[in-house]
Amino acid sequence: MEKIRRAVLDTGPLIHLDEIGEGKNLEIIENIFIPKEVGEEFKRHRGEKLDIETKELSSKAKSYASLLMQKHKIDLGEAEAIALAKQERINLFFTDDWYAREAADHLNIETHGTLAIVLRAYREKMIKEKRALDTLEKLLKNSSLFITNKIIKEAKEEVKKFEHES
Repeated sequence: MEKIRRAVLDTGPLIHLDEIGEGKNLEIIENIFIPKEVGEEFKRHRGEKLDIETKELSSKAKSYASLLMQKHKIDLGEAEAIALAKQERINLFFTDDWYAREAADHLNIETHGTLAIVLRAYREKMIKEKRALDTLEKLLKNSSLFITNKIIKEAKEEVKKFEHES
């Protein structure tokens, strides 16, 4: 199994996987980096503390996060996460926020969402096909992730396609 070595996460993927009891999928990432604000947002939304250590932003990164909020119309959590990615020189960022993706893409930071975490966990054989398909269905029906049937259908097709290729 080849884990993702380092990635920064925004609150969205953490919340969405937690809502459906599939936080285990995060184990595909060896070192998860989150800023303090993401940890606090998770606690506000889920009522519990996140079991991931937060990383402190430098004063320069905090200023950069403020600039990102103004320039890209993103929330503090997303802005701090992008600033943390730049601070730690991490080129992989997981978020489900469209504007945060655009901002990160503009800064040449590779972005993916919650679905990519599930698909990668499946591809790396951390979860089986049935669990991957069930997780995708639960994300559609039982989480606060804004997603369409069409996107879930495409993700399920990716699961089945990968099964036939391996």
